[in-house]
Amino acid sequence: MSEPDFKRIVESAPDTIIVFGPDGRYKYVSPAIREATGGLLTPECLVGKHPREIIHNSSDLLRQMESAQTRARETGSDQVLSFDFETPIGTRHFQAVIRPERTCLGQVESFLSIVRDVSEMRRLQEELAAAKAKAEEQTEALKRSNRALERLYQEVEKRVGERTVDLETEIEERRRSEERLRESEELYRGLFESVSEAIFLVRQSDGQILMANETASTMYRYSREELLRLKNTDVSAEPHATKQATHHFRSYIPVRYHRKKDGMVFPVEITASEIEFQGETAHIIAIRDISERMHSEKKLQEGEERYRAVVEDLTEFVSRFTPDGIITFVNSALRRFYDTPTERILGRNLFDLLPPSVSEELRRQLAAATSERSMVSLTHPINSPSGEKRWQEWTNRALFDESGKIIEYQGVGRDITEQRYAQEALARREQEFRNLADNAPDPIVRYNRDVVRTYANAALSRALDTPLPELIGWNLACTPIPDAMRQAYEQAVRDVFDTGKERVFVLQLNPQKGSLHIQYRLTPECSEDGQVESVLAIGRDITDLLRLEQELRQAKETAESASRAKSTFLSNMSHEIRTPLNSIQSVIELLPSLDISGEVASYVRIAEQSASHLLRLINNLLDLSRIESGKTELARKPFEPRHLLQAILRPLAVTAGTKGLDLAVAVADDVPARLMGDELRLGQILMNLVGNAIKYTDTGRISISVKRDAACGREDGRIRLLFSVRDTGIGIHQDRREHLFEGFRHVLDLDRPSSESAGLGLQISTQLVEQMGGRIWVESELGQGSTFCFTVVLEVAEAGTCESKQPARAPQSTAPRPLRILLVEDNLINQMLTSEILRRRGHDVATASGGQEALDALACGRFDVVLMDVNMPGMDGIETTRHIREGRTGDPGVPIVAMTAFGLDEDRERFLQAGMNEHISKPFAMAELEKVLAGISSRARTAAS
Repeated sequence: MSEPDFKRIVESAPDTIIVFGPDGRYKYVSPAIREATGGLLTPECLVGKHPREIIHNSSDLLRQMESAQTRARETGSDQVLSFDFETPIGTRHFQAVIRPERTCLGQVESFLSIVRDVSEMRRLQEELAAAKAKAEEQTEALKRSNRALERLYQEVEKRVGERTVDLETEIEERRRSEERLRESEELYRGLFESVSEAIFLVRQSDGQILMANETASTMYRYSREELLRLKNTDVSAEPHATKQATHHFRSYIPVRYHRKKDGMVFPVEITASEIEFQGETAHIIAIRDISERMHSEKKLQEGEERYRAVVEDLTEFVSRFTPDGIITFVNSALRRFYDTPTERILGRNLFDLLPPSVSEELRRQLAAATSERSMVSLTHPINSPSGEKRWQEWTNRALFDESGKIIEYQGVGRDITEQRYAQEALARREQEFRNLADNAPDPIVRYNRDVVRTYANAALSRALDTPLPELIGWNLACTPIPDAMRQAYEQAVRDVFDTGKERVFVLQLNPQKGSLHIQYRLTPECSEDGQVESVLAIGRDITDLLRLEQELRQAKETAESASRAKSTFLSNMSHEIRTPLNSIQSVIELLPSLDISGEVASYVRIAEQSASHLLRLINNLLDLSRIESGKTELARKPFEPRHLLQAILRPLAVTAGTKGLDLAVAVADDVPARLMGDELRLGQILMNLVGNAIKYTDTGRISISVKRDAACGREDGRIRLLFSVRDTGIGIHQDRREHLFEGFRHVLDLDRPSSESAGLGLQISTQLVEQMGGRIWVESELGQGSTFCFTVVLEVAEAGTCESKQPARAPQSTAPRPLRILLVEDNLINQMLTSEILRRRGHDVATASGGQEALDALACGRFDVVLMDVNMPGMDGIETTRHIREGRTGDPGVPIVAMTAFGLDEDRERFLQAGMNEHISKPFAMAELEKVLAGISSRARTAAS
């Protein structure tokens, strides 16, 4: 390409190009300086002159230019110089790049300076900075857009630097030497290749690319040679639009889409100028890739949309208004409050919408706003469009420009009507609580960390007989409290301060009118940050309560002593009754073995029934005594409820059958197969209720049902069962039911009291049901029958916890082999009768009337078993057993059976721990004794084999 071609391209460039000689004089200035300086400077008035000779150059600009040239000469690198220049069209902002040009020997022979008018960029920068400041003031959400704004700023700076005006070129001298022409050509080529945008020279007639710089090759990813074989439509993604623009020249196209060699489409901004090239019309096209800028603009737009969405969705009010009060923005919350569309609010004066007093106060606050104190707050009442008085709280922020002038206010407000009314109600309640505290009958005191009273009510003043002024602001030194107790109380208050935990302290006061005991609850009062600020002590005079507690304690001890005496009495009476009763039963056991008539046999059965009834009465008395004294503990063992019902009802069914009664049982399917609880006590309850039903029913039937209680769910593996026993008997009168579950009373039929009961069964059942977490009640109608119901809480047993309850096979023979028995019994009648019965059953029996006789007998002979009475004069049965087990006489391993009138469970445990093997309670049936002896005989045979 020839020198004239480069000259036309350079002189068409929008930037001013200046070449300085080594002496600093202007060697070349492009025509673009005319437009850049508003016609103030021209190439003709500058070439050949030194910058100091130009009166328009300020001294500061001269110093900067010389300094930049000096640095360029010393470093050999480009220097960037920014400066302002006064022109007829105003102050313009320029940016110059100064590049040293060296000879082949490395000496600087000239300086190339490319001067760019960045005024438009500066203006956009200022607008961008103002926009950024405003966005940052309006919402914190736009902070995430800062990076996008910075990228946009860089893109705008690039765009402003790239925007050009039509370049007109003029070469200062065409008649220079060949060397000068060569230097000029190299200069223009360097400029052409060094610009940052892609440059195409395109023929207008067919769009053929005639020239392309290195930037174009890099941007489009074609080699230089490939680009020169293409037309401008070949690199365009919009070939039709590009062809139209070629034939209908446009100097600026803001957005067009081009395509790279690899097919990637990207947006570009195009600046073009029309020139004559080689006799044809051609276009010099400067192309800038604006992908990053468009991405930044999109991000900025998205950020603005998010900001607007956030502001619109806020429940708080948001508005902006000018210093004169003209409203420029309101969000939806404020529009809803005024019930007015946006267009009817914008443009109105804010101060006219507010009450006069509020407007005046707001004007005063806004006038005092400064850049250091830009926020002001105001709480005020305002009437809604419906006339309702509302309260609003506003925070207004002043927005400043670069000069510090307020350009706008932004306000954020909220409706605090409910909060205001709540505060007023809280103040009223606080006053009410203060009145309550001041007039409370109990002493109330507040202490600070020095245990000094900061508040005290009238009750404390009355209790101490001291005026309030002498209490508030004073410590406890003058309070009539024993020294040791005062120190302990002060320490308790300090402990509440240290731990933040509530404490209770009983304080003894000794005013002149007498001793008082005040129970104080020391409660910490904490600040918002959780620190204990004070301790509130609320007291109660418990002097009378302590006296009552002392009296109650004495009464309780008296009652417990009486209960223990009753239990002791019942136990002793049980022992004394059981002993002769054992003789009676022994006689009854002997009589059938004698040759007696049928009439005598009937009398024997009556005596046997009476003895059994008497024994049940004794057992019930002992049960009731144990329950009332709290000595009965429920067992927790697995059992099968259906098997339990079968075992209990089997003998009762025989009794019911003799009276012609039907006995029906129904167990619901939802009742678990295995439960955990006290099977024996549950059976005792059922035995009492079903027995009573049979007793008081002459005809009809008795129904027993078990089901889950619908009122109680299954929680923690526990269920509540409902048992019902329904009969068709005589029924119970309504006024007698309230006494039904009291002991020693007959209420089922007072006209025919049963001779077979003392009324203890229901009372024992009631006590046991309550121990099992349930309740018992009755539903009855006189003459129609009764339904006794009770509930109990039981645990559901895990699978496999219950042992198989298959009916045991009957033994081959229950009769033991003949045994040699030592009977130790101090009651001669019982000794005689028991030994006689045992001899009639084939046993060899020796007797002893006391412990020492038993030891002597064991020393002289061998026995299979010892039947040992416990309560004997001299050496009792427990001491005798201990001597035997210690080996002092006879066989220390001989089986010992406790045969005593002590029949409680704890008695049995005591005997077994003493070394006895079995326990049988007097009076006993001979079948029961035979069972025990059979077990001992079986074990003996097993050991012998």
